[in-house]
Amino acid sequence: FEGPIHGVGGLTLGADPIATATSIAAQLDGADVHAFIIRKEPKGHGTGQWLEGRKNLPPGSRVVIVEDVTTTGGSSMKAVERAQEEGLEVLGIVTLVDREEGARDAIEGAGQELRAVFTRSEVVS
Repeated sequence: FEGPIHGVGGLTLGADPIATATSIAAQLDGADVHAFIIRKEPKGHGTGQWLEGRKNLPPGSRVVIVEDVTTTGGSSMKAVERAQEEGLEVLGIVTLVDREEGARDAIEGAGQELRAVFTRSEVVS
């Protein structure tokens, strides 16, 4: 992705360890890339937030959505929409494994970029 990345996160629970590890690795490398978590439904008490870790990401912050596995792309796009509703600029989506079951077409059809560390055919073959 071009330019700075201010945050990395996605839908809880699959994205949590990836976002946390990425944030820690970035910090060890001297960069501030804040982790955030998007709830599947708003917090039931207090502020009713959808996004945890918001204090480090002012509106306009450039973020990447992370996933453990993508299948159809539905949860990835839900995370993109929530992040955009919070005023974040989504640069794209990174998944550990693309199961090659339609996610790429759905995500790219919605104008987002999908990068996969592995594809199902690479892992299974």
